[in-house]
Amino acid sequence: MKVHNRKKVENEADTQEVTNKQKRKKPFYKRMWFFIVLVILLLVGSTALTMPFVYDVQNFIIKVICTPRQVSTPTNYEDILNNTSVIRDISYNSSYENGNLDIISPKDNTEELPLLVYFHGGYYVGGDKSGSEPYCRTIANEGYIVANANYMLAPEAQYPAQAIQANEAIGFLVDVAETYHIDVDNIFIGGDSAGAHLTGQMGAFYTNMELQNSMGITPAVSASQLKGVVLLCGFYDFYNVRETHFPLLNDAMWMYTGVKIYENFVRANELNTIDNVTASYPNTYLLCGDKDPFHSQNLQMNERLEELEVSITAYLPTTVEGKLKHEFQSNFELPEAYTAMNLLLEFLLSAVAI
Repeated sequence: MKVHNRKKVENEADTQEVTNKQKRKKPFYKRMWFFIVLVILLLVGSTALTMPFVYDVQNFIIKVICTPRQVSTPTNYEDILNNTSVIRDISYNSSYENGNLDIISPKDNTEELPLLVYFHGGYYVGGDKSGSEPYCRTIANEGYIVANANYMLAPEAQYPAQAIQANEAIGFLVDVAETYHIDVDNIFIGGDSAGAHLTGQMGAFYTNMELQNSMGITPAVSASQLKGVVLLCGFYDFYNVRETHFPLLNDAMWMYTGVKIYENFVRANELNTIDNVTASYPNTYLLCGDKDPFHSQNLQMNERLEELEVSITAYLPTTVEGKLKHEFQSNFELPEAYTAMNLLLEFLLSAVAI
């Protein structure tokens, strides 16, 4: 009986040992994860020795996030499509890559019309003009030529490349004004997010001689030709934009300037729009929702323009139902987006009349 029990115990021990070995010896596909992780760590380590790895990862993430996908359209967009036409990917003869734009106009137009040059958002790192097309066509439908422009993205091109390209695009459109029925005495520039920052800076550039001298760019148009700027959900206080805690913005500004502590960038003063606006700044349409991290920057900009007695139409609404987040003006599921568009069209019309 005792022998039997001892054998039973021995058998049970052998069985347990086999079981333990089976547990220790995981299937091949599970063991492969160790090698995969090891390879990734080695790649990360080698990359980190030659370049800022986090910088490259954030660059990739921003470009993916900002790639246009399903873009919201107004309820009457089918009519807008039927009433407008677009000529895509026209080169504006830039000294940099990605210098192309789409010209959108009322269908079969032969009349000289005011021009809006529009710059898309995307941190200066991502995005594309295609994401702005429904918004631009909605404006064109009301009797405007809208040039929806691309520009070279960071970090492949850093500041001042984008400002140079904005000026190049405007200069090109003035040169081909007769071909596309553009009224060169009624020019507007506009944009959203980073495109709004670019627009805000260019508005100061065309109306501030000191900034022109600092940037070292020859203006393509005079201050009198520029009838207004359209600033949608942008940032304007470059030295304090870090305080907004806008996601990924710090990495984007690093890519844009080439300086990690971008407030120390040698040309940061040129990017600080709020200090470069003067009493000659163009008529301004300023928009931002209260749940946008840039809302405080827009309140500052509004206050500054009012101090200088610049003509301004500000729409800085407070959330009632749907949260008015970043870029709410292009989310046509919100009633505030239609209010914003109507105010914008009123602003353009009144500025042309001046």
